[in-house]
Amino acid sequence: MDVFSERIRAAADARAGRWSDARVGGGLRGSIGRARAMRIGGSAAIAAVVITGVGAAGAGFTGVGVAPEPSPSASPDLTIDQGDTAYATVPFPEHPWGHSVNTANDYCGEPVPAETAENEGFSALFEMPAQLDLDSSGEALINAETRPHVTLSFTGSDPLPVFVEQPEALFLQDGVVVGHGWADMAPSVTTLEPGGALTHLWQWAGAAADCEAASESGSLDSGEYEMVLVSRVHNSEQTAAVHSLRLQNYGLPARSDLPAIREGAYECRDDYLWGGITPITCQPNALPGVVVDEEAGVTTVPYDSALYSRDVDLVFASTPIPVTLESDRSWYVNTEGPDLPAYERESVPACGDAYATFNSGSLGGFWAPDTPQLSSLEEGDSVQVSFWIDESGWTEAEVTMPANPRLWIMRTQEAEYDGGEAATPYWYLSREVVGWVDTTSAAGDSPLEIIRYDGPEPWSLTVDEVQWCEGVDFADTFATGVDGPPESAPAMIASPATVTLGDGTREELDALVIYP
Repeated sequence: MDVFSERIRAAADARAGRWSDARVGGGLRGSIGRARAMRIGGSAAIAAVVITGVGAAGAGFTGVGVAPEPSPSASPDLTIDQGDTAYATVPFPEHPWGHSVNTANDYCGEPVPAETAENEGFSALFEMPAQLDLDSSGEALINAETRPHVTLSFTGSDPLPVFVEQPEALFLQDGVVVGHGWADMAPSVTTLEPGGALTHLWQWAGAAADCEAASESGSLDSGEYEMVLVSRVHNSEQTAAVHSLRLQNYGLPARSDLPAIREGAYECRDDYLWGGITPITCQPNALPGVVVDEEAGVTTVPYDSALYSRDVDLVFASTPIPVTLESDRSWYVNTEGPDLPAYERESVPACGDAYATFNSGSLGGFWAPDTPQLSSLEEGDSVQVSFWIDESGWTEAEVTMPANPRLWIMRTQEAEYDGGEAATPYWYLSREVVGWVDTTSAAGDSPLEIIRYDGPEPWSLTVDEVQWCEGVDFADTFATGVDGPPESAPAMIASPATVTLGDGTREELDALVIYP
């Protein structure tokens, strides 16, 4: 650990405290995480790097680790050796984690960037084959005599910390960018020494993104194109500061979320939702010198001065080469297959009905951690469901709720469509109705109010009657699996609902869904 990391760790340790009575239960955190995972997918790209004559600024700046929990009391005064700490004022992004968004799409509709021979002590040498055949396997690329790569050289007089983006492919027709690769690895700071060089191999993800998104999958059509590689070298004080925060496991929330994501808020108590990155507004005193100006939409944060010395912003591009692209979309969804079964608004479910989608919008319901086993529910039992909106930019919401909801209990199963000889098989999750529970809401038909700062709002129900479909096997229906603990199962309330946000924005839902 370097000296700067030790100083920051000492500051964080001094700030850390326990707030055990203010954290949402692990069961609810897990439910929200599983529901989010059902709607969100991700991919990762790997960059191959060969480095000579390069120092890794920030490599030892490993950070605090897991972010400390805030203390409910006033923050202690921190007196630490500031050393080489610098400060930068950074704007909060317009979108969540907006400072990390890949910018390859910015080239769409533009001519290829002009090839740069040398600039500010930098030069780039691209090694490219005469032509390429690209498909989802990448086999031709692997077997190519020349593997596309770029070698960046630096001839400046002093070491220079910079971000070096992995080379990205741009696909052109008639000299205009119509598609690009799908690389999403965030670059790290590298300090280039005078006379040093760095080589990046180009990584093919098996498909290219279509700038116009004309295809259903968003991938570029098969065809003949020209391809260039572009590599960006850049740094700024703001970029270095945001990167330094991430090394400390902190990030910047969207500006529109500032009223809700602040110290003591529900989303600050539940670090599980952020994937290990804590919004700095949750713990503004954990790092020394942080100042949040909500009105101006900026924050001043500390960063290791070794990460930045001057602004750099250069783009290098190869000469175009012809490529033949064979686009294989079987990895996406077979468009020849049937539509996934969806619940139809105001229809009445029945035993054995199965649904894949419900049009429940951004609102999700979750069983309370102490929910009785559903297989043992009986008249008079109490059940609690909490509701949450999984979106950014809101502070409060009102949801219309039925006074006497029927909870259609479902089990999750995998359903497969084989597609026949001309189509590609795929599978999806289906929810089959296995019974229902008639209940009475303690709040009648009063709308449910959710304050984002406070967290999910509970909805209390009393069981009136329980009915199970014929032949239901409780051991199978409530078994541990994709639906989590045995006492949990998804449920659906077949009642239209309206979500009204504090700014008046309305969202119409066909049903309310309770996740396991």
